[in-house]
Amino acid sequence: MQLKLFKQFFTVFLSFTASFIFAQDQIKINKIEVNGIEHTGSTFIALFKGTSATFKVNYTVSKYTPSYQDTGVKVEFYAKMPIGPDLLIAYDNQLFPFAYGTSNTFEFTTTISNATYLINSSDKAQLYLSYRYGNKITNSSNYNANIYNAPNNVINGDRLTNYMEDAEEIYATVPTLPNSNFSYTYIWQRKNPGGSWYNINNANSSNKNYVAPAAENKTNYRVRRIVKYSANIQHISNEAAVNVRIAENTIHETVNNNGGIVKNIMVGSTPKGSDNSYSYQWQELINNTWTNIQGATYKDYELPTITTTRTFRRMVGSWEVPKSYSNYLIANGLNIINNTITVSGNNGNLHPAEKVSIGEKPYLNILSTAGGTVTSNTGQPLILQWQKKTDGGNWEDISGATSANYIINSPLYKTTQYKRIGKSLYAPDNESNIITFEVSSNPKIDNNKISFDPANNDHILGTTPTGGDSNYSYIWVLDVHPDDSIGEMIQWSFSPATDTFLSEYLDYLPVFSDEIRITRYAISDNVWHRSNTLIYSLSGGIIQGRKTIDTKLELENKREAIAFIQNNELKFNFKNYQNYQAEIYIGNIATGQSVKATNHNIKNNNDSYIWNFPSHYLPGVYVYRIIFSDGTIKSGKVIRK
Repeated sequence: MQLKLFKQFFTVFLSFTASFIFAQDQIKINKIEVNGIEHTGSTFIALFKGTSATFKVNYTVSKYTPSYQDTGVKVEFYAKMPIGPDLLIAYDNQLFPFAYGTSNTFEFTTTISNATYLINSSDKAQLYLSYRYGNKITNSSNYNANIYNAPNNVINGDRLTNYMEDAEEIYATVPTLPNSNFSYTYIWQRKNPGGSWYNINNANSSNKNYVAPAAENKTNYRVRRIVKYSANIQHISNEAAVNVRIAENTIHETVNNNGGIVKNIMVGSTPKGSDNSYSYQWQELINNTWTNIQGATYKDYELPTITTTRTFRRMVGSWEVPKSYSNYLIANGLNIINNTITVSGNNGNLHPAEKVSIGEKPYLNILSTAGGTVTSNTGQPLILQWQKKTDGGNWEDISGATSANYIINSPLYKTTQYKRIGKSLYAPDNESNIITFEVSSNPKIDNNKISFDPANNDHILGTTPTGGDSNYSYIWVLDVHPDDSIGEMIQWSFSPATDTFLSEYLDYLPVFSDEIRITRYAISDNVWHRSNTLIYSLSGGIIQGRKTIDTKLELENKREAIAFIQNNELKFNFKNYQNYQAEIYIGNIATGQSVKATNHNIKNNNDSYIWNFPSHYLPGVYVYRIIFSDGTIKSGKVIRK
């Protein structure tokens, strides 16, 4: 009995030992994904000659040898060759199973540059994995592949486009067929930076070429085209890049008050486009050359203390696109800007030489900002106050004079100076330059009269005035009917002659008016004196020779809105319209285009508004239309020469 049991035990022991001696580990390919198509061994893998192929191989290694013996070394990926050793495509090193009876699944990806290398025979290939463990080798089953002629599936070069604009069309070839039994459709794919390929929904299966619509062009991406013959056979083209230029690169100046610490900051917008990753470099214009500011490489830039005008911009860089340059800003520090005043309409010929007779107002009596608009760059409200000072006096505020412009409506009895004070939070108070109106000590000018020559209506006669310093020069001015008034158009040449000829000025008049109004200014010791006004009709001859006093009384009792051009400015003057609102429109007869200039609140009975012609407005005839708050309308035309 004991002998029988011993024999049975010995037999089992020998069988168990033999199972270890003859056992081997196993490797199995679960699936191979080639260019996005999964294969499990039941279908042929489709490859193309002369074309690269990317393999994602998923496999399982199982340990059937004793634990901790013959541990795994590596897995090798092979293609069978007709003669000689098989072609090693890639290998994979992992922590393979080392305990008996265990299994692990692994995955690796590799790319071969030319599928032609894999051919075994008759344009076919056989792929397998080989597992090395200890000094042993075991192989997986084969995966079979068909290798076709490449179908000439090529797309042309990269594209550079603007943010949120249609990109230039990407052209592609017409593919050839591997054999006559094949047909095909197209699939266009996109890949974002760091992302995976996905099908583009707005490209259908018949689109040989591709145009990326504006909505697609927000960041850089790559595209490719798939020529699909069947569920298992498709060819992938080369790739093309669509790079999106940087957009929304703007800067503005602001002031930041943090606990009483005031900082002047150039704030930059957050750019868009490219790959959404940006580098910044602030630059300053020095000697007409944009120069990098050391260390200024952030989105915003805190300005240093500025004592003189300086100009800045921001440069933004990103991958694969040209650099972007922002708008530029002129920084003046925390200051009030452009607080320089001038006499409107002096054209460089009158003031500061113009004087005033005692008890009179200046002829040019509107003080305004020279060459632009007075502003505060602190971002805070700007408060303006006009001041005046007479000889021997002190500077004093002019009551109610808090606008950008100031009209001198009071007669002057002493030489008087004017200036404008600007105040704004965070900025130091700012004083403008000083405008001086000198009161002449000479007698007032008188006997300044003009009349038509009875023998020749074209000839206008003028008296020799009295008063002043007895030396006189003359300036003749023209206007037309009040309904079409252009204001007095000054002929800026001083003449010693007391007379003139009307025909000399006809070319300067608007073509739409039949009336001409002629006035002479007599100038002595730089004091201007206005004569009476003559009215002449081109169709009817002499209408009236009005006296100055009559004109003054008429204007005092009548509402008038006149417009005229002087020094590239369109000037409006409103008589007896206090507390009205004027909505002003300006149109170009040649182009038919019209713009709304302003809604102007008329503050007194002798108020003015000045509109600067934009630089792109050409010479020509312009119409104006004024709609007052009571519903009345005034319109007319002016000529810009």
